[in-house]
Amino acid sequence: MSLTSRKKRPLDRSVAVRDAQLFVIATEGEKTEDIYFSAFQSTKIRIKTIPTVNGASAPDHVFRRLLEFRDQYQLDDTDELWLVIDRDKWPVRSLRQIASDCQSKKIGLALSNPCFEIWLAMHYEKLEDFPEKLKSCEAFRMLKNCCKSYNKSNFDPKLFIDKTENAISVAKELDKRPRSRWPDKTGSRVYRLVEKINSIL
Repeated sequence: MSLTSRKKRPLDRSVAVRDAQLFVIATEGEKTEDIYFSAFQSTKIRIKTIPTVNGASAPDHVFRRLLEFRDQYQLDDTDELWLVIDRDKWPVRSLRQIASDCQSKKIGLALSNPCFEIWLAMHYEKLEDFPEKLKSCEAFRMLKNCCKSYNKSNFDPKLFIDKTENAISVAKELDKRPRSRWPDKTGSRVYRLVEKINSIL
């Protein structure tokens, strides 16, 4: 994979990952997702996260940042673009539009319901521990109960990297309508992104 900037401002890259496959991930969170996905970097995978800055976390803002990156850099056909957002409080109309835009532009959508913390909790918890409906605050408490050292702005991603298979298994079991645009009950489609990454590692 060769990444060049149309504005001649290439990303900083080490020789070791020069031919790695690139995953560009725009996130709703400012730090959490960036910390989590940093654990997957290898000689085969290069992950570039585009986190929220200054609170601009609405799905359309996250989507716009991803498109701006795509337009700025010359990407290969093998490179993948993903949107990682939360169901949380966002209007259904807004999410429907984003889901449609992602589909038309061949961008992966990894939405968590209610929030990204539910995906992290899946690394530790069993299927039966997840009720059909959860609020974001409840998902956060669940994660804190099973991973007491968790701090969303400062945590060790190694707490999760060895447990992705459990998370994927739980997420798949919870995903009762995999053809829907996002999980309408407790769940996370981040498993689709992590499965793709794991298949390359």
